[in-house]
Amino acid sequence: GAEMLQLTNLFEENIETLRLGFEEMLDYDLHLDGSQDAKAIAGLDLLVSLDPTTGTVGGIDRATNEWWRNNAVSGSTAIVEDMEKTWRDCTINGGRPDFIIAGSEFVDQFRAACKDEIARYTILKTSGENVQFDPSVEAAATSTGLHFQGVPIVWDPTFEMLDAASAGSSADVAYSNRCYMLNTKHLTLRPAAGHDMVARKPERQYNNYIWYWGLTFKGALTMNRSNCHAVISI
Repeated sequence: GAEMLQLTNLFEENIETLRLGFEEMLDYDLHLDGSQDAKAIAGLDLLVSLDPTTGTVGGIDRATNEWWRNNAVSGSTAIVEDMEKTWRDCTINGGRPDFIIAGSEFVDQFRAACKDEIARYTILKTSGENVQFDPSVEAAATSTGLHFQGVPIVWDPTFEMLDAASAGSSADVAYSNRCYMLNTKHLTLRPAAGHDMVARKPERQYNNYIWYWGLTFKGALTMNRSNCHAVISI
């Protein structure tokens, strides 16, 4: 009985670890442009590009279709002013960004810039506004206490992982130096029907007491508007 309990606990722990690892790597890939593998998801680095005048997204060539370009500012030296202008560019066709994620360097520079700006740019003490990547995880670790136009600025720890791996087609611009203004009404993760994190349990080999578990996912990160999103880098 004790051995069965220990074995069951080991199985449950490994299954939980498998799911957490899978979610971590899916999150990692959703930040990239999909060029790392033929089966990879085309993620944020493609949909909200640092150079929106090039590339094809959703079968539409951005070089010849200006309306399909996201807003982008590179090498910003006046963070607050550039964010204000970019905010207006994102809202000019309706809607407004409702989710802002940024790397650690951008957060630090924005905080410093706000010290000399009017109070509406930043609220150091907030109440009742928790931003979460995963509803099952408390968001305190990613909360910066900073807001822009009433939207919390969330630190994205995955940016640090991407920089450490020199990942992405735009690796010359560190992710920790970036800030993304996103409108989640027009950016959606769409799993294919019947393929959303499906558990796989292959048969074990006849001559080994080894069991295998796996998770698979098939889907795409999609958007139906491009000019309501933006990326700013410093």
